[in-house]
Amino acid sequence: MNHKEELNVDEGLRGNEQIEEAIAALQQEPSQEMLAHTLTCIRRRMNENGQVIIAVEPPVGDQGMQVQAVQTDDGANWWVAFTGKVCPLAKMYTLGSGFIPSANHAGGLRYHGMNPALSQMYEDGLLEARSVEQTSVFKAAEQFARVEGILPAPESSHAIRAAIDEALKCKETGEEKTILFGLTGTGYFDMVAYEKFHNGEMSDYIPTEEDLAKGFAGIPKIV
Repeated sequence: MNHKEELNVDEGLRGNEQIEEAIAALQQEPSQEMLAHTLTCIRRRMNENGQVIIAVEPPVGDQGMQVQAVQTDDGANWWVAFTGKVCPLAKMYTLGSGFIPSANHAGGLRYHGMNPALSQMYEDGLLEARSVEQTSVFKAAEQFARVEGILPAPESSHAIRAAIDEALKCKETGEEKTILFGLTGTGYFDMVAYEKFHNGEMSDYIPTEEDLAKGFAGIPKIV
Protein backbone atom coordinates (compact mmCIF):
# COMPACT_ATOMS: atom_id res chain seq x y z
CA MET A 1 0.00 0.00 0.00
CA ASN A 2 1.47 3.35 -1.01
CA HIS A 3 1.30 6.56 1.04
CA LYS A 4 -1.66 7.94 -0.95
CA GLU A 5 -3.72 4.79 -0.38
CA GLU A 6 -2.78 4.84 3.29
CA LEU A 7 -4.34 8.29 3.70
CA ASN A 8 -7.67 7.05 2.30
CA VAL A 9 -8.10 4.30 4.88
CA ASP A 10 -10.88 4.95 7.41
CA GLU A 11 -9.24 4.69 10.82
CA GLY A 12 -12.48 3.32 12.24
CA LEU A 13 -12.21 0.29 9.95
CA ARG A 14 -8.65 -0.69 10.81
CA GLY A 15 -8.57 -4.12 12.40
CA ASN A 16 -11.70 -5.49 10.73
CA GLU A 17 -9.51 -7.70 8.55
CA GLN A 18 -8.78 -9.73 11.70
CA ILE A 19 -12.50 -10.51 12.02
CA GLU A 20 -12.73 -11.43 8.34
CA GLU A 21 -9.74 -13.79 8.66
CA ALA A 22 -11.20 -15.34 11.82
CA ILE A 23 -14.58 -15.99 10.15
CA ALA A 24 -12.85 -17.51 7.12
CA ALA A 25 -10.84 -19.78 9.43
CA LEU A 26 -14.03 -20.74 11.30
CA GLN A 27 -15.61 -21.79 8.02
CA GLN A 28 -12.61 -23.99 7.27
CA GLU A 29 -12.45 -25.41 10.79
CA PRO A 30 -15.85 -25.17 12.58
CA SER A 31 -14.61 -25.93 16.10
CA GLN A 32 -15.25 -24.46 19.55
CA GLU A 33 -11.70 -23.08 19.58
CA MET A 34 -12.12 -21.25 16.28
CA LEU A 35 -15.54 -19.93 17.36
CA ALA A 36 -14.02 -18.58 20.58
CA HIS A 37 -11.24 -16.96 18.56
CA THR A 38 -13.77 -15.30 16.22
CA LEU A 39 -15.83 -13.94 19.12
CA THR A 40 -12.68 -12.64 20.79
CA CYS A 41 -11.74 -10.72 17.64
CA ILE A 42 -15.22 -9.18 17.47
CA ARG A 43 -15.22 -8.23 21.16
CA ARG A 44 -11.79 -6.64 20.80
CA ARG A 45 -13.00 -4.45 17.92
CA MET A 46 -16.08 -3.42 19.93
CA ASN A 47 -13.91 -2.49 22.90
CA GLU A 48 -11.74 -0.38 20.59
CA ASN A 49 -14.87 1.52 19.49
CA GLY A 50 -14.19 0.43 15.94
CA GLN A 51 -16.79 0.14 13.21
CA VAL A 52 -17.40 -3.57 12.81
CA ILE A 53 -18.01 -3.75 9.06
CA ILE A 54 -17.17 -7.03 7.39
CA ALA A 55 -16.36 -7.32 3.69
CA VAL A 56 -18.69 -9.79 1.94
CA GLU A 57 -17.58 -11.35 -1.31
CA PRO A 58 -20.19 -12.18 -3.99
CA PRO A 59 -21.15 -15.89 -3.76
CA VAL A 60 -19.16 -18.26 -5.97
CA GLY A 61 -20.95 -21.55 -6.58
CA ASP A 62 -21.70 -23.28 -3.29
CA GLN A 63 -18.62 -21.88 -1.55
CA GLY A 64 -19.86 -18.32 -0.94
CA MET A 65 -20.77 -16.99 2.50
CA GLN A 66 -24.53 -16.64 2.97
CA VAL A 67 -25.55 -13.54 4.93
CA GLN A 68 -29.07 -12.99 6.23
CA ALA A 69 -30.73 -9.97 7.81
CA VAL A 70 -33.93 -10.27 9.80
CA GLN A 71 -36.14 -7.35 8.79
CA THR A 72 -39.53 -6.56 7.28
CA ASP A 73 -40.34 -5.87 3.65
CA ASP A 74 -39.90 -2.19 2.79
CA GLY A 75 -38.82 0.22 0.04
CA ALA A 76 -35.55 1.99 -0.76
CA ASN A 77 -35.36 5.80 -0.55
CA TRP A 78 -33.15 8.61 0.61
CA TRP A 79 -34.74 9.78 3.84
CA VAL A 80 -34.02 11.01 7.35
CA ALA A 81 -33.01 8.46 9.96
CA PHE A 82 -35.02 9.91 12.88
CA THR A 83 -38.40 11.53 13.40
CA GLY A 84 -36.78 14.87 14.34
CA LYS A 85 -35.68 15.22 10.67
CA VAL A 86 -32.57 17.20 11.56
CA CYS A 87 -29.94 14.64 10.50
CA PRO A 88 -28.48 14.10 6.99
CA LEU A 89 -30.45 12.05 4.51
CA ALA A 90 -29.45 8.41 4.15
CA LYS A 91 -30.12 6.02 1.29
CA MET A 92 -31.81 3.02 2.87
CA TYR A 93 -34.75 0.67 2.79
CA THR A 94 -37.35 2.43 4.91
CA LEU A 95 -40.98 2.47 5.94
CA GLY A 96 -40.73 6.24 6.38
CA SER A 97 -39.65 8.07 9.54
CA GLY A 98 -43.30 8.84 10.26
CA PHE A 99 -44.27 5.16 10.32
CA ILE A 100 -45.66 4.18 13.72
CA PRO A 101 -45.05 0.48 14.43
CA SER A 102 -47.18 -1.63 16.72
CA ALA A 103 -46.30 -1.63 20.43
CA ASN A 104 -44.26 -4.82 20.20
CA HIS A 105 -41.09 -5.84 22.03
CA ALA A 106 -38.56 -5.95 19.20
CA GLY A 107 -36.24 -3.53 20.99
CA GLY A 108 -34.30 -1.36 18.57
CA LEU A 109 -35.70 -3.28 15.62
CA ARG A 110 -38.85 -1.13 15.75
CA TYR A 111 -36.76 1.42 13.82
CA HIS A 112 -38.33 2.37 10.49
CA GLY A 113 -35.25 1.93 8.30
CA MET A 114 -32.23 -0.24 7.64
CA ASN A 115 -28.53 0.59 7.82
CA PRO A 116 -27.39 2.09 4.46
CA ALA A 117 -24.56 -0.45 4.09
CA LEU A 118 -26.91 -3.38 4.70
CA SER A 119 -29.47 -1.81 2.37
CA GLN A 120 -26.89 -1.67 -0.43
CA MET A 121 -25.80 -5.26 0.24
CA TYR A 122 -29.44 -6.36 -0.02
CA GLU A 123 -29.86 -4.34 -3.22
CA ASP A 124 -26.76 -6.04 -4.67
CA GLY A 125 -28.06 -9.49 -3.76
CA LEU A 126 -25.34 -10.18 -1.18
CA LEU A 127 -27.79 -10.94 1.63
CA GLU A 128 -31.39 -12.01 2.00
CA ALA A 129 -34.04 -10.60 4.31
CA ARG A 130 -36.25 -12.68 6.58
CA SER A 131 -39.27 -11.69 8.66
CA VAL A 132 -40.08 -13.30 12.00
CA GLU A 133 -42.99 -12.86 14.44
CA GLN A 134 -42.28 -11.61 17.95
CA THR A 135 -43.81 -14.61 19.74
CA SER A 136 -41.56 -17.01 17.82
CA VAL A 137 -38.64 -14.68 18.62
CA PHE A 138 -39.27 -14.90 22.38
CA LYS A 139 -39.78 -18.67 22.13
CA ALA A 140 -36.33 -18.93 20.57
CA ALA A 141 -34.90 -16.57 23.20
CA GLU A 142 -36.24 -18.75 26.00
CA GLN A 143 -34.83 -21.89 24.38
CA PHE A 144 -31.44 -20.19 24.02
CA ALA A 145 -31.50 -19.09 27.67
CA ARG A 146 -32.27 -22.59 28.91
CA VAL A 147 -29.49 -24.14 26.82
CA GLU A 148 -26.78 -21.47 27.07
CA GLY A 149 -27.63 -19.82 30.39
CA ILE A 150 -27.75 -16.35 28.76
CA LEU A 151 -30.93 -14.27 28.60
CA PRO A 152 -30.69 -12.54 25.20
CA ALA A 153 -32.00 -9.10 24.26
CA PRO A 154 -35.05 -9.04 21.95
CA GLU A 155 -32.93 -7.54 19.14
CA SER A 156 -30.44 -10.43 19.33
CA SER A 157 -33.27 -12.93 19.64
CA HIS A 158 -34.39 -12.19 16.09
CA ALA A 159 -31.02 -13.50 14.88
CA ILE A 160 -31.31 -16.47 17.26
CA ARG A 161 -34.72 -17.33 15.80
CA ALA A 162 -33.32 -17.26 12.27
CA ALA A 163 -30.24 -19.29 13.30
CA ILE A 164 -32.40 -21.98 14.96
CA ASP A 165 -34.66 -22.17 11.90
CA GLU A 166 -31.62 -22.54 9.66
CA ALA A 167 -30.22 -25.29 11.90
CA LEU A 168 -33.54 -27.16 11.87
CA LYS A 169 -33.58 -26.92 8.09
CA CYS A 170 -30.08 -28.45 7.97
CA LYS A 171 -31.25 -31.20 10.33
CA GLU A 172 -34.02 -32.10 7.89
CA THR A 173 -31.83 -32.04 4.78
CA GLY A 174 -28.68 -33.49 6.34
CA GLU A 175 -26.64 -30.52 5.15
CA GLU A 176 -23.62 -29.50 7.22
CA LYS A 177 -23.35 -25.74 7.66
CA THR A 178 -21.50 -23.29 9.91
CA ILE A 179 -24.08 -20.84 11.29
CA LEU A 180 -22.76 -17.65 12.87
CA PHE A 181 -25.03 -15.06 14.46
CA GLY A 182 -24.47 -11.99 16.62
CA LEU A 183 -25.53 -11.92 20.28
CA THR A 184 -25.49 -8.15 20.76
CA GLY A 185 -26.86 -7.81 24.27
CA THR A 186 -28.65 -9.32 27.25
CA GLY A 187 -32.34 -9.06 28.07
CA TYR A 188 -32.17 -8.19 31.76
CA PHE A 189 -33.87 -4.84 31.05
CA ASP A 190 -36.61 -6.61 29.09
CA MET A 191 -38.07 -8.73 31.89
CA VAL A 192 -41.52 -7.17 31.49
CA ALA A 193 -41.59 -8.35 27.88
CA TYR A 194 -40.51 -11.86 28.91
CA GLU A 195 -43.22 -11.85 31.59
CA LYS A 196 -45.88 -10.90 29.04
CA PHE A 197 -44.70 -13.72 26.78
CA HIS A 198 -44.98 -16.24 29.61
CA ASN A 199 -48.42 -14.93 30.60
CA GLY A 200 -49.74 -15.27 27.07
CA GLU A 201 -50.23 -11.51 26.79
CA MET A 202 -47.99 -11.11 23.75
CA SER A 203 -49.42 -11.30 20.25
CA ASP A 204 -48.14 -10.93 16.70
CA TYR A 205 -49.13 -7.95 14.59
CA ILE A 206 -48.32 -7.82 10.89
CA PRO A 207 -48.58 -4.31 9.37
CA THR A 208 -51.34 -4.05 6.79
CA GLU A 209 -50.93 -2.48 3.35
CA GLU A 210 -52.82 0.53 4.73
CA ASP A 211 -50.35 0.86 7.63
CA LEU A 212 -47.40 0.75 5.23
CA ALA A 213 -49.01 3.23 2.84
CA LYS A 214 -49.25 5.83 5.62
CA GLY A 215 -45.50 5.62 6.21
CA PHE A 216 -44.64 5.68 2.50
CA ALA A 217 -46.84 8.73 1.97
CA GLY A 218 -44.51 10.85 4.10
CA ILE A 219 -41.41 10.06 2.05
CA PRO A 220 -40.58 12.80 -0.49
CA LYS A 221 -39.61 11.90 -4.03
CA ILE A 222 -35.94 12.81 -4.48
CA VAL A 223 -34.51 12.75 -8.00
